[in-house]
Amino acid sequence: MSIQNVLQDVLLRLTPTESERKDVELQVKKIIDVLTTGLKKSYSDFEVQVEGSIAKDTWLSNNKELDIFILLPQETPRELLQDVLKTVKHVVGVPWVERYAEHPFLEFSMNEYKVEIVPCFKVLNSRRLKSAVDRTPFHTQYIKTHLTPRLRDDVRLLKGLTKGIGVYGAELKVGGFSGYLCELLIFAYSGFLNLLQEATSWKHGHVIDIENHYKNAYKLQKLFDSPLIVVDPVDISRNVASALTLKNFSIFIAAAGEFLRNPHFHFFFPPPTPMLSINEVLSRINSRGTHFLFLGFPAPSVVSDILWGQLYKSILALRTLLERNDFPVFRTDIWTDEQNLVVMIFELEHRSIPSVTKRFGPPVILPQHTIKFVSKYIENKNTFSGPWIDEDGKWIVETKRNFTKVEDLLARTLFFNDLETIGLGKYVAMEMTSAKIYMDSEIESLLSTNPKFLDFFIEYLIKTPKWLTKSS
Repeated sequence: MSIQNVLQDVLLRLTPTESERKDVELQVKKIIDVLTTGLKKSYSDFEVQVEGSIAKDTWLSNNKELDIFILLPQETPRELLQDVLKTVKHVVGVPWVERYAEHPFLEFSMNEYKVEIVPCFKVLNSRRLKSAVDRTPFHTQYIKTHLTPRLRDDVRLLKGLTKGIGVYGAELKVGGFSGYLCELLIFAYSGFLNLLQEATSWKHGHVIDIENHYKNAYKLQKLFDSPLIVVDPVDISRNVASALTLKNFSIFIAAAGEFLRNPHFHFFFPPPTPMLSINEVLSRINSRGTHFLFLGFPAPSVVSDILWGQLYKSILALRTLLERNDFPVFRTDIWTDEQNLVVMIFELEHRSIPSVTKRFGPPVILPQHTIKFVSKYIENKNTFSGPWIDEDGKWIVETKRNFTKVEDLLARTLFFNDLETIGLGKYVAMEMTSAKIYMDSEIESLLSTNPKFLDFFIEYLIKTPKWLTKSS
C-alpha cells in the first residue's frame, strides 16, 4: 500500500468517533459541574477546566484519560492547595488516590475514565510560574491557537506512531515523546510526513526553537545537553524533549526512515507477541549458551516514576556488583506490573567460574606499594600461588575467589548486606531482602503463573522491533 493509503486507514482508527466525542463532553461536564458546585461552598474565586489532549482535540480514539485543572488566584497561599483537594475528595463520590508531583493531585476512576484533578495557580505570565503545572494552561492555549484541523490529525498520526514503536510517554519508565512534544513537532515541521523526512537526518543535539527565542544553537546544546532540544514556546528555560533518552531518540529516527521506505500498519498497531510455549522458551534459554539469573521480589508501593527510577538505579548497581566479581553480564532488563511483582533479568556469560583468579600488583620500582601487596598475600590462606614478579616487572599472585557461583554471590549480598550501601534504591532495598533467585529453567514457575511476564520475556528473547516485521 502507498503511504497515503496507510495513513488514511490508520487515521480512521485513531480519530475519535462522534459517539466518543459526545461521551467525553458529557463526562467532562459532569465532573466540572460536580467540582464547581462543591468548591463554591468554600471558595469564591476559582476556575475548573479541562486540559491536555482533550482540550486541544489531539486525543486518540479509545482514550479514557481526563485532566481537570482547578485554577486558583496567583496570590493563593501554596498550602491552600491541600485544602482544595480535601474538598474535592468529599465531592467526587468515588474512591480516589492522592498522588504527588511537585505538589499533590487526585486520581480516580469514573465511568471507565481515569481522571486526574490537578490544582494550580492562574498566573498571568508563563515566565512567573508558582509551580510546574501552572504552565499547562499556557500549553493548551498555544496548541489550540496554532494547530489547524489537518495538523491535529497529523498529531494523532505521530502519537499513534510513537505508541506503536514504544517511545510514547515522558514518564521515567519510557523516556519518550510526550503528547505536547508531539504537538510541537507537528507544528514545527508543518505535518507528519515532513517531520519523518527531516527526522531521518537528525543528529544528537538537534535543536528546534519554534519562536526563535535563542539565536545560538550551540548555546542551547551546551545549556540542555540532550539528544533532542525543543524549546518550550511558553517557557524558554525548558526543553520539552528533556525526558527523551538517546535510545528512544535513535529508535524514532530509525523507524521514521523505515516507514518512509516500507509503510505498513505495524508501525501504529504492532502485531501480538508470538505464541511460544513455556517449553519452547526454556529451550531458547538453553540454546543461547548463556545463563539467566532472575530476581523476583515484591513491587515497592510508590508512584511509577519513583519506582522506575529506583529500579534503574538498582539494576545498574547489581550489574556492577556482578561484573566486579568476575561475572560478565551479557544483557539486563526489568519487568514489573507496578503493583505486586518485579523481576530483574541478568543474562550472564558464566554461572560459575574457577576458584582461582589472578591479582595484579604494583611494579617493583614502587617499593612502598610492593611492601603492602606482598605482605597482604605472602602467607594468606587464600593464596594459591605467589606472589611473584612477572615479565613486565610487576607483582602478581593467584588467589582464591570469594564466590564461584553467581547465585551464592547474590544470596550473600541480598540477605546479609546493607543494600543501600551497594547502590540500591531505598524502596527497592527494603523489598529485596525477600527476593527469590531463579537460575535458568527455574524461572518456569514464574512464566507459568504470570502471562504478562511470559510475553515480556518472549519479546526479550526475540528482541527484533515489531515495526521491522514485513506486512503481509
